[in-house]
Amino acid sequence: MKNRLAILMGLGFWLVACTEPSPRPPEANTPTTTGSGLILLAAEGEVQVRRAGSTDFVPATTGMVLFTNDELSLGPTARAVIQCEDMTTWYASPATTTTIAGKCPLARNDVNLLAISQGQVRVRRLGRLEFSLATNGTIVQRGDEVQAEANAVATMICNDLSTPVVPTERPVNVADVCPPGEEEILSTLSGGQQNRGGTDPLIPYVISPRMTRLLTNQPTLRWNEVVGATSYTLRIQGQDFEWETETDQTALLYPGEPLLEAGVVYLLSVEAANGRSSEEEGTARLGFVILTEAEAATVQAAVAQLAAANLPVEALTLARAHLYASYGLTAEALEELEALAQGGSQTPAVYRLLGDLHRQIGLPLLAEDDYLQAAPLAEAAGDLEAQAQAQVGAGEVYLTLGNREEAIRWLTRGRQAYESLGDGRQVAALTARLEELQP
Repeated sequence: MKNRLAILMGLGFWLVACTEPSPRPPEANTPTTTGSGLILLAAEGEVQVRRAGSTDFVPATTGMVLFTNDELSLGPTARAVIQCEDMTTWYASPATTTTIAGKCPLARNDVNLLAISQGQVRVRRLGRLEFSLATNGTIVQRGDEVQAEANAVATMICNDLSTPVVPTERPVNVADVCPPGEEEILSTLSGGQQNRGGTDPLIPYVISPRMTRLLTNQPTLRWNEVVGATSYTLRIQGQDFEWETETDQTALLYPGEPLLEAGVVYLLSVEAANGRSSEEEGTARLGFVILTEAEAATVQAAVAQLAAANLPVEALTLARAHLYASYGLTAEALEELEALAQGGSQTPAVYRLLGDLHRQIGLPLLAEDDYLQAAPLAEAAGDLEAQAQAQVGAGEVYLTLGNREEAIRWLTRGRQAYESLGDGRQVAALTARLEELQP
């Protein structure tokens, strides 16, 4: 954990170095429904919430999803009860304004992956009554229970990169298989879409490298193909740095000269022969940064540790993708997943993670395709949770694309799937989300 944080913090959260304005903060009443939230079980009297990143308090209502960095304000006679992630409750005091952090146990953010080589494995999430079928690449967290049938062969890729075998025939708590360690490497993604770009198919918006750190200083440059464009002019700019070339392709390996230096923020822009430009996106902080030699060595050591675990190819590739994403190496994570997709993978987790990453870097048109592949694959495999996750992801993407009707349809399908799973927390979150979307 310390090494991973050192890389992320050592770059000084490199996005801040960009001279472009900050991405728009999330709307006050639109929490990410796929994250770990807290539920406002009861709200009586004057109860208000201020979302992290917002300047205004808004009325809080029963069933609203809250997050640890939100602030809750109660009037002199108000009453509020919050259900924490571990199912305990916190009673907020009247006439107080309190940040929720510290009042509830911190949300679980450990990522442990199931690598299933044979047989069936089921998972019971913390707070659920029943087990549900899991598929290869399913994320489990401490507090969840895993049950592998007698003939199953499954490995847990723990978030410290250890790889214990999952016991069979009896339920085991993930915390017993992957206990907390000093070095916790894998972690959950940061949340929903960070900007609102990538929505116009008529411009050559940058696909990669985009909002990412990089291991290599010779990245593959990729952009959206514009119908009718016969060529593209590429430019990379940085501090005292400028490179330009022209091509008739939609992908190009950077030649390595002039050298892209570690720690410098670079920005790729693309202009099509018809005059349309990636700069028309109007979004901020789409640049990239090369890791230093020491930072790259830390990542490469973790990759080598995974390689030594003798995992099945698909499980190893998925684990590397999660590893890269945990270090902010989004471009490398996407390359790993795209290789699986191009190889014909039928694993829902591959496409859902592709969707999550594309959505995170502001490429909703690509994320739409990913989620629409993940949902039917999950349904065919009998993985109801993966199906629900893909449906919710698709709903959020359609909302970004301005298609409210499709957003409501897919979010409703996701809520129905979570109802079948008995996941009251997600049902409450999606119910609140759908109410916000009603005209």
